[in-house]
Amino acid sequence: MYKLISKEYSIEGITYIGYGIEAADGQGRVEDLSTEKGEVEKLIALCNELCLSCLHLEDIAADFLGNT
Repeated sequence: MYKLISKEYSIEGITYIGYGIEAADGQGRVEDLSTEKGEVEKLIALCNELCLSCLHLEDIAADFLGNT
């Protein structure tokens, strides 16, 4: 299972909230995938529906970033 994570980031004086994905068991995490919370929530729902292994988390993130 995966869950939503968020963190506040600051680049050149501009602050934003970035959303990411984390395996519920703590075995994997990718931060700052998007500033669009809903898009990351959709990704998490799909990963949970398909029961994707956290071994693929980096590939999942890369595919997500390539499609946004």
